[in-house]
Formats: sequence, C-alpha cells, structure tokens
Amino acid sequence: MAFLNNYNLSNDPIFRGRVFACIKQQALIYKDDGRYGIATLANAIIASSGTAGGLFELVCVAPGFGDEASQDAVKDGDILAAVQAMWPVYGDIVYPPPPPAP
Repeated sequence: MAFLNNYNLSNDPIFRGRVFACIKQQALIYKDDGRYGIATLANAIIASSGTAGGLFELVCVAPGFGDEASQDAVKDGDILAAVQAMWPVYGDIVYPPPPPAP
C-alpha cells in the first residue's frame, strides 16, 4: 500500500537523514534567492533544523515515493527533485510575502 510506504519512509532514520541533508544543502543555495518565501524558509532552516520538519513531510509524500518499498529504492536525484519542487510551495505557505507598503 502506497500510504504505508510513505509512512515507513518518513520513519526510516537513513531516509530521514538523506532528506534532511538535501534540505540543508538546498537552504545554503536558496538563502540568497530573491523570492521572499523561498529565501525566508532557507534562512529559517539554516538557523534551526526544526523548521525543516514540514518540508520533510511534503517530500515523504512526493509522487512515486509511496511506490517504493524501502529508502534504498529512492535515489538521491529523486529526493533533490522533490525538495526543489516542494520548497516554493512550502515557503510561500509558511512565509507569505509581506503586503506592499501603502
């Protein structure tokens, strides 16, 4: 069952470590991004690893990840693609741009 596989991935310590390593690496790239949500999320993750939890959860349910029975089947490139795809989505939800000045 796909949802069970997503759950198992999210609780696999090796997979968790791989995803968080990717998130931290991407934070160092996105910290200087000109888009508010993306850069603010990156800086928050650099300042505190706890901030990455929501992004991690989105990555665990990325399309196709539930089809894999083990963390070994999910390739680094797939993790990177999922992190990059979810970053702006999560960043804009958690850190929406401030309203324009009047």
